Amino acid sequence: MAIDKIQSESINLADTFAFTGTVTGAGGVNTPAFAARLTSAHAVATDTWTKLNINTEVYDTGGCYDHSSNYRFTPTTAGKYIVEYGITFNPFAADDVSEALLGLYKNGSLHIQPGMAFGSHPITSCSITGSQIIDFNGSSDYIELYGYFNFVNSGNTGAKFNSYKRSCYLGASLIVGA
Repeated sequence: MAIDKIQSESINLADTFAFTGTVTGAGGVNTPAFAARLTSAHAVATDTWTKLNINTEVYDTGGCYDHSSNYRFTPTTAGKYIVEYGITFNPFAADDVSEALLGLYKNGSLHIQPGMAFGSHPITSCSITGSQIIDFNGSSDYIELYGYFNFVNSGNTGAKFNSYKRSCYLGASLIVGA
């Protein structure tokens, strides 16, 4: 069924339509977008929020992710973005981590804080992942990823963010422009 012009008639959406010309207003561009990962493990002290130096870009369509100095995403297009994040950590010593938190910071302030509490139950590794839809103004808004760990045994000094198989990552993509 070819459509030349739609007037005040109804359309049967079960029919097959052949379009000619250009269809506009359908879909959109989901850029800027990026995905980055940690490529080498680095230490984090107990009871301290530590920024992850997510240093390797998988892709960065708009050049909006700084992977070499401040490790933050500052999109240049205003709108809503789907943001995905994850951290994996391993303790340095005994397996007595009592708390592990991921901090997604927006403009220098904690935006979302998923985490796990273990009490005195031993663990050997922990992963925390998530996603959020976040509004960005397209000029100065930015996000960064942090981690926090606490130990039952005060003798432990810290843990490391794990870089194995892209286990610490941050990414975002525009879903609705302003």
